[in-house]
Amino acid sequence: EDGIRDISVWLEFRRVLFRSKEVSEKSMGITFEITRNNPDQVIDCRLTAVDFDKFIVGEVVHRIPAGQKHLQVYAVIPTRARAVSADVVRCFAAY
Repeated sequence: EDGIRDISVWLEFRRVLFRSKEVSEKSMGITFEITRNNPDQVIDCRLTAVDFDKFIVGEVVHRIPAGQKHLQVYAVIPTRARAVSADVVRCFAAY
């Protein structure tokens, strides 16, 4: 699923999904960008991968360390079955 789509705007973070692509039968890669108001804030993003029937087959919390205000993030979601799509469910300040 290639293409850019705006996911949402939440308080201090803005995320835009770039693409998700199968890495293997047991993992899905996802690339998205994030912009944060405070570059010193560590962020956790909940990522999911779904199968053809839209069942969640993988889920991970990906930590984004403090650093840049605007960055592109690549993460791999381990899956228990073949996934067809991935999504950023939400991002939140890590504590």
